[in-house]
Amino acid sequence: MIYELRLRKEKMFSLNNQISNDQEIFYNTLIRDKEEDLKEKLSVMVLRINQSNFFTKKILYYFIGSFTPYFILLCLFVFFIPIMLKLGNNVFRINDFLKLKTTVYKGMVDKSYTSFKVAYLNQLHFYSEDENIKKGIVKEWTEKFQDPPYNTILLPQPIPDTEQELKNWLNNA
Repeated sequence: MIYELRLRKEKMFSLNNQISNDQEIFYNTLIRDKEEDLKEKLSVMVLRINQSNFFTKKILYYFIGSFTPYFILLCLFVFFIPIMLKLGNNVFRINDFLKLKTTVYKGMVDKSYTSFKVAYLNQLHFYSEDENIKKGIVKEWTEKFQDPPYNTILLPQPIPDTEQELKNWLNNA
């Protein structure tokens, strides 16, 4: 409200390039009265809050006289114990089941990858026999990783010795 009064006063001054003394006194008095009223209301509110113990009593009631702290601890245990157990098993590797599971999964991935590779090479061999399809197909299996089914270690990039090897490498990359 005070802000609006100040804006109205400034608009009147900007439109008329002058404001009458009566109008200026009226607006200044109104603004001063509103500011004093606001300060009085604010001081009463601060006084009431300082004398009231409601918030402090409410916090003390929840944490001293009830089961809230126990409920919070229960929630923390329910949600964090499985995470801590999983991290503990991964760090210490004390669980034989995890070791067996890792070897079984690794064997499954390796077997699946070798069967895929054999099927892919058979398809390449089939297409390499047909003269119409043979023109645009590269008939070789290339690996970009040292551990192909898991793809975590990249092979080092080849360093070409001649300009022609560099052009061939750029064309095939």
